[in-house]
Amino acid sequence: MKLRTLASQTTAVALLSACAAQAAEFAFESGNEIHFKNRRVELDFDRKSGRWLALLGGASAGPILHEGGRQPSVMLVTGGKTVMKGNARSLVDTRNVGATASVSAWREERIGSAMWLVVETVDGDWVIQNRYGLEPDGDTIERRVRLTWRGSEETLLRSVELRTPVLADLTDAVLEAPGVP
Repeated sequence: MKLRTLASQTTAVALLSACAAQAAEFAFESGNEIHFKNRRVELDFDRKSGRWLALLGGASAGPILHEGGRQPSVMLVTGGKTVMKGNARSLVDTRNVGATASVSAWREERIGSAMWLVVETVDGDWVIQNRYGLEPDGDTIERRVRLTWRGSEETLLRSVELRTPVLADLTDAVLEAPGVP
């Protein structure tokens, strides 16, 4: 009986070690970047701002998307008021959020067979959480964003813009974004 219990504990430890080793393959820091990859693609992020810098992959493992450091991954337009001038409406006194965001934390999570990189940034009273999901052998990236307002007063969220790095090679590029017209 003790042998059987010991064997099952050893198997459980081996399985946990294998899961930990597989998780370690997905996300790691190197210099000023966070890298998140599986066997087919790699996403690179700025460690300080959380900006999505590049997507590498394909047969050559070269850049598919690049130069993401020039723009925030998420931009919000908040506050302000609507004014009428004739038949035209415009917003005034709005605030752009996201350009000065800084990483407050990042971590990996496993949900089912997918690994997720969670990058949390803060800009003023806003917390922007970007979640990127990858299957071990997949080439599809799932992205989710959670916004949290921590201000003491009510605010208006006017718009949200999700951004990606730009296409590296436009000669034969196709970028699919389901749900986007």
